[in-house]
Amino acid sequence: MSVNEGSNIDSYDKEFTERLNEYEKSVESGLPVLLDANELAEIADYYHMHEQEEKAENALQLALSLSPGAIGPLTYRIHEAFERDDIEAAKEYYAQITETDSPDYVYDWVEILLAQNKEDEAENYLETEIEKIPTSERQDFIVDIAHIYEQWGYYALAMKWICGAQKEDSQDFKEIMAHTLLGLGKFEDSEKMFDELLDKSPYSSQYWISLSNAQLMKGDIAKAVESSEYALAINPDDTEAMLAKANGLSNLGNYEEALKFYMRALTIVPDNCAALLFTGICLGNLNRHQEAIKKLLQAKQKAKEFNEVLLPDINHELALTYCANNEIDEALACIDELDKLGEDKAHVLLIRGHILLNGRRVEEAEKTFKQALEKAAKPAEMLLHIAVSFLENQMVKAAYDLLRRYFQVAPTDVKDGYAYMAMCCYDLKDTKGFLENLDKACKLNPQECKNVFSNVFPEEVAPEEYYNYVIGKINL
Repeated sequence: MSVNEGSNIDSYDKEFTERLNEYEKSVESGLPVLLDANELAEIADYYHMHEQEEKAENALQLALSLSPGAIGPLTYRIHEAFERDDIEAAKEYYAQITETDSPDYVYDWVEILLAQNKEDEAENYLETEIEKIPTSERQDFIVDIAHIYEQWGYYALAMKWICGAQKEDSQDFKEIMAHTLLGLGKFEDSEKMFDELLDKSPYSSQYWISLSNAQLMKGDIAKAVESSEYALAINPDDTEAMLAKANGLSNLGNYEEALKFYMRALTIVPDNCAALLFTGICLGNLNRHQEAIKKLLQAKQKAKEFNEVLLPDINHELALTYCANNEIDEALACIDELDKLGEDKAHVLLIRGHILLNGRRVEEAEKTFKQALEKAAKPAEMLLHIAVSFLENQMVKAAYDLLRRYFQVAPTDVKDGYAYMAMCCYDLKDTKGFLENLDKACKLNPQECKNVFSNVFPEEVAPEEYYNYVIGKINL
């Protein structure tokens, strides 16, 4: 199939499209391929991005047979090694590169350092290398480095480098800035930037997906779903768009509809860790715990095979799902694995305490929560989490007492916790306390109010209006 017969190539230029068509015609006809090794590596990368791995490997092997030391195909091999978390293999491929005067030679070494979490070494290395770059080429070099940092999740360093570049009106420059802003949690600024990108490229499904993610993180769920639908209209088979829509629907509490899109994505990418994880979470929210566990175990297996960074998240969700299914020992085993993965000790202890409490091993839970408090960087926040755990386990008086302690030590301008205290007062028949805390919750944190009371109030009542709704009922 040629590139013009259905593949989505929004992000590829006309020159690449022509080369790809030329390559595919040569392969189909058995004629010699008249492309160099680096051009073939770009084609391999295209196939990899479109999950056509056999075609990608064929193109790459041809590239290496033509030029064993070419930087393009060896960079591809380095990235394959990253996916396997095989740093030594990445270094071996790097040592085979003969085109050492290419900027990509610098970029590859930076990525090898970042793969080892050696960002300080990467910065020191770049300070030396940038002095070797001609002034006329420095802008491209700086933008490329910012892009590398952004892709590896070093958003503060990405912002440092992008701010060190001359501002451009190009789509590439804006895209790096938009993703960096998203990674830094500046969701509104990121949303504006993706809107600008879409003004010039309205048929880019990737931009619509990124906009959807920014809106989801910002809390504008309805808009996030709408943006994902634009992406699906452009490319109905885009699994990222399916997951974006499913995530939005899930955040709206529409788990049945969300599950349809998660399952649809899995028919296309059955081994995708993120899709399996999100599907498991969605099934758990539908109280289909056995099915959820099955999906999460599949996600865990795939994560172990490919050394996915999602493994901590999978263990976390699996532990909570086992807990909800009253499989306490299995849940605790997942927490043991989470601890070995080097996750935050206080957070691990919090989850362990919650599971023990769910299993009515109260004394053990209290000891564990005490350890969590001792290790917590923010003890007040930890107190709130512990109180919520007691409340979720129907131990209302204990939750109430912990929340009183929390408000004694929390900052005076704290916005969290009032909805939970209102629920405690509601359960304890303390009408005055219920109304006072509900009023504060509606004004200060309506999202928390919705999370706590969505099953108590009618769906058509906005969380900001819960207090007024109650007062209206009392005055009737």
